[in-house]
Amino acid sequence: MEVKEYEEEYYRIMFGVEKNTFDEMLKVVHKEYQMKHINGGRKDGATPQQRLEITLKYLRQYLSQRYLALEYNIAKSGISPIVKWTTKVLVASHSFSLPKKVKNIYDNSENRVFDATESKIDRPQQNQSKWYSGKKKMHTIKTQIEIGLETLLIYSISFAMGSTHDFKLFKESKHDYNRKTTLIADLGYTIYMKIVLFL
Repeated sequence: MEVKEYEEEYYRIMFGVEKNTFDEMLKVVHKEYQMKHINGGRKDGATPQQRLEITLKYLRQYLSQRYLALEYNIAKSGISPIVKWTTKVLVASHSFSLPKKVKNIYDNSENRVFDATESKIDRPQQNQSKWYSGKKKMHTIKTQIEIGLETLLIYSISFAMGSTHDFKLFKESKHDYNRKTTLIADLGYTIYMKIVLFL
């Protein structure tokens, strides 16, 4: 396992932990990463150390995912899964004290906020009608984000073609929330609230 070393002070300032703690965390993350890929499988390009660094920087400094993506040359969409996976690994080890925002990483009772937005894309060569948003009057990709109301933890990000209704995207996404403590935002989810939350 190749490890990039920094000055002692760097660990406290950038990661919020001492070097020896960082090293212990890295052993745990590296071991779990090896187990995860023991039978092969697609790797996202982030090494175990990069995963740990990204997660600690995100938790300590709450840097934007776009910034972390640029710093580590990783797709922006890959940052959230890296943070969530690494945090779960560290919490499961029961060896480290992490910020309160991740204390309930396995608890599905936190209130969630769902919302969707659309981003313009170039006109696709195929299936143009499926990518066309009648609301925006252009070709778009729809993105749905699920955020913890108390921790601001990003639980999931889902994508769909521009013509997809918010409710359909929501149904096709798999979530682990507790419906009794879930807050749904945006009028597009009103039907869900009537069908599920108030039954």
